[in-house]
Amino acid sequence: MQTIVIISAVLLAARLLYKRYVPVIGVSCMRVEDMRREDGYSVLDLRDFQTSHHDPVEGAVNMPMAYIYRHYKDIGGNSIYLVAANMTDVHLAARFLKRKGVDVKGFSLPNHCKKGREVHGI
Repeated sequence: MQTIVIISAVLLAARLLYKRYVPVIGVSCMRVEDMRREDGYSVLDLRDFQTSHHDPVEGAVNMPMAYIYRHYKDIGGNSIYLVAANMTDVHLAARFLKRKGVDVKGFSLPNHCKKGREVHGI
């Protein structure tokens, strides 16, 4: 019985770590300027309201990470790019949105992405 409890705890911990820290395949790092050139895609800003107000992304829908699970249908369009404050938000949002049928094409982090850099290319 003790072995089953230990195995269950290890599997639960592994699942939680996977969702938060393992990169999502096919979601590449881009600069915000490159996102604006793509036609037919929406930009979703996952940063909190204060951060996005001081450093706005033109044309982006601002939906902080805390609201994405309730309001993901309000995004509009089936293909999006993410703007986030950290990689954990990118991983959680990309996994959730892909599970809901949204095509997540890429992401941008402040002072993180360089031109041509593929973070999640496998």
